[in-house]
Amino acid sequence: QERDDLNSKKHELEAEVGRKDSEITSLEAKVNELEKVERGLICRYELISCLRSRVRELEDQLEQQISQLSHEPNIIGGAEADPDSAENSLKKESLPQETNTYLAEQISEASSEFNEVIGGDSGLEK
Repeated sequence: QERDDLNSKKHELEAEVGRKDSEITSLEAKVNELEKVERGLICRYELISCLRSRVRELEDQLEQQISQLSHEPNIIGGAEADPDSAENSLKKESLPQETNTYLAEQISEASSEFNEVIGGDSGLEK
């Protein structure tokens, strides 16, 4: 009887070890998945930082051009602008388009990098 009890206890413990091994394997898979997500978030953070820096640069350029335009002596009522002023005005108007184009390129690159890092669809529930 005592031997049977020990064998029974042994089987219970072996089954428990098997369940714990399965839990560990499952948790390791979740850790790996979370590490992929973390790398993706780091990429996104770096992209946001880069984009903010570029936006500041473009804002500075715009401010400089506005400052230059406001100091042009030939601009009276906007009708008598010289060719240089017209060129500056065109540059000023093209800055938002340049910004949009740059941001679109950066977002596209970041999306590609993010998908590479996480291997496409991460499979995590959102």
